[in-house]
Amino acid sequence: MNENIIYGLKDPRTDEYKYVGKSIKGIERANSHLTHSHNPLVNEWINELKMDSYVPLVVILENVSDWTQLIDKEKYWVGKLTDEEHDLFNILITDSYNNTLDSYNKKLIQQIKDREKVLNEKLNKSLMQFGSESDVGDLIKRRRKTLKVTQQQLADISGVGLRTIKLIELNKSNATINTLMKIFDTLGYELFINLKTK
Repeated sequence: MNENIIYGLKDPRTDEYKYVGKSIKGIERANSHLTHSHNPLVNEWINELKMDSYVPLVVILENVSDWTQLIDKEKYWVGKLTDEEHDLFNILITDSYNNTLDSYNKKLIQQIKDREKVLNEKLNKSLMQFGSESDVGDLIKRRRKTLKVTQQQLADISGVGLRTIKLIELNKSNATINTLMKIFDTLGYELFINLKTK
């Protein structure tokens, strides 16, 4: 089996290539990224995937018979996938050799902003799942039952009256923010209040 390969790391959520590498050790080198990559952006991306219970897909893009051609082949694949609009982490590393440090930093800052935008969208989406008043009572009840805590125990631990907890779970209470924060804190949740942007 040929050990000289060009490989790609693919995001299983989007089917998009995120990194292209070369190896004289076959797939072993490609798999080493899964535990630690020399590219800090790849490390960050892999950690993000792991938090979502995913791992990158390792794809052999090309077998290369002569190891001296690996650098040229890697450049070819970086260019090809970039032309196909794959957002590769290689670009920042490669461009940094040819451009000024200022240019590199601008690209890095933009990439961080793009990632923040994606994370904020995920956060907003998850917050919207529990947007109505009736959802709050259902959320508290489900979490309490998951933890195998009685309403009385929740009342004792949180310092919120038993009657109030019963009414909240029945969606018949206009509980104050302070009351909800005590209950959520006891159940291991955090309550976020965001200013609407629209």
